[in-house]
Amino acid sequence: MKTDVGKDIRTPLTFGRSPDVGFEVPKTWDYANCHIMIDMVRSDVMETSKFVTILERAVDLNIACVTKPPFLGGETSVGDHSLIKLSIHGRNTGVL
Repeated sequence: MKTDVGKDIRTPLTFGRSPDVGFEVPKTWDYANCHIMIDMVRSDVMETSKFVTILERAVDLNIACVTKPPFLGGETSVGDHSLIKLSIHGRNTGVL
């Protein structure tokens, strides 16, 4: 599987807010009834991780916080130093 930067999801990438990193954040996606965001805990940090690791944490977060009503969602951190912030929030389409 490839990321939107053309890399295999198992390839380590440097994440950060600088344009010269492997993957620039913040990055958001809307998928089904979920809003997903990858960002850094602070603007001055970088962290190396793999998309597969982020995906695994996203699945765990989805199961724990999004799939059961009231679809609140949650946040977690990823990476050896926990500097990558991942959040998933469900959307109640009956309200929005």
